[in-house]
Amino acid sequence: MTTCPSGVQYDKLIAATRPQVERNVERNLGDRLFRQLIFSMFPYPDRLRALLVPLWLYQNPACRAWCGVCRC
Repeated sequence: MTTCPSGVQYDKLIAATRPQVERNVERNLGDRLFRQLIFSMFPYPDRLRALLVPLWLYQNPACRAWCGVCRC
């Protein structure tokens, strides 16, 4: 990565550390599902585009009130 002024190669450091963390850190079911969702969505722009409308509807207060999600 070119953003580190001291020349530390964080991409290589992270790539070497991630497998160690995954092997040694136990995650509960919720964490595993959330991580799987994140890693299966963000690298794929088409999948993110498919979420635009549902997320916009969720974010819109009028739609949230209409569908009963809003607790305000």
